[in-house]
Amino acid sequence: MPMTYHIDRPRSLTLFRLDDEVSFDAFKAVIERYRDEGPTKYELYDFLNFSGQIFTLTQLNDLVQLTKHHAPPRPPGSKTALVVPGPMSFGASRQYQSLAAMNELPWHTEVFKTIEAARSWLGIED
Repeated sequence: MPMTYHIDRPRSLTLFRLDDEVSFDAFKAVIERYRDEGPTKYELYDFLNFSGQIFTLTQLNDLVQLTKHHAPPRPPGSKTALVVPGPMSFGASRQYQSLAAMNELPWHTEVFKTIEAARSWLGIED
């Protein structure tokens, strides 16, 4: 499966993993399913094995709008970490981060190059 996630309710953490290629519509469908289950305070998106096409600015904005207007509220102090493999993905993820800030999403989003750095920022241990 190209995109999976695991919810760890005791730690209020959701780990998303993208393997191989995943279309924008498939990515969005997984986010909607997760949203319906009830989001957690911490989210970690592992894009390190993602080999698909980088999402367009319009698609990134669609994701921001989807989460802003249709997501159940997350607890105060919520954080989302995006872990990406290279400069192209890092740039696209920074665009998402900027869109999230401009649209005043009520959680903080950061982009990282390693899982370890993301986990440290989220304040979670293995």
